Formats: sequence, structure tokens, C-alpha cells
Amino acid sequence: MTEPSRQLLENAHRSLMDAEGDLSRAVRAIEEGESLDVVSLLGEAMTRLRILDAEIERHLAGSRKSRERGDILRLDREQRDQ
Repeated sequence: MTEPSRQLLENAHRSLMDAEGDLSRAVRAIEEGESLDVVSLLGEAMTRLRILDAEIERHLAGSRKSRERGDILRLDREQRDQ
């Protein structure tokens, strides 16, 4: 596993755990009847998940570009070898 992939997974895990904590606190707030806290906590969880989604999308786009460049270089090398 490459270092950027490892970092992405570590960040993703941390973000998911933080979002899970926000959602757990929101459930407790609902149980205690504190609706204003619920809205805030759900908003925080959604923000964390959106950021995580954007990080993963950037990583995947970078991986696709890297594979495409590798394919182009391989094809170029094959053409030169012929």
C-alpha cells in the first residue's frame, strides 16, 4: 500500500469515528429532548462525511490519472519497440 493510500485510510477511519461520535451524541440529545443540539451535531457529522467523500474522490481521481499515464507510457514504449 502506498503512503498516500495509507494516509487516506487513516484519515477516513478518523473521520468516520468522529462522525460516529457526533451521531451518538445526537441520539443522546434526542433522548434528552435537546433538539437544538441534535441539529448542530447532525450538521457536524454531515460536514465530516462530505469532507471525507471529497478526500476519497480526490484520491481516486489521482489514482485514475496515474493509471492513465502509466497506460500511455506503456503504449508508447510498445510502439517504439515495434
